[in-house]
Amino acid sequence: MPATIAAATAFTVINFKSFEPVFVAWLAPTAIITPIIIWWDRRLKAGKNPTGMVN
Repeated sequence: MPATIAAATAFTVINFKSFEPVFVAWLAPTAIITPIIIWWDRRLKAGKNPTGMVN
């Protein structure tokens, strides 16, 4: 998942060059994807595996 954040950051910075303020394009992928990573990690630790996922 961290690689996803890096790829999404590179994509937004390159494709939304005219977006102001610029730092939002750098921080948005982290702000959006990090809570998903935390949620997924807690879910797996609680033993709630997705269908088809083997321990």
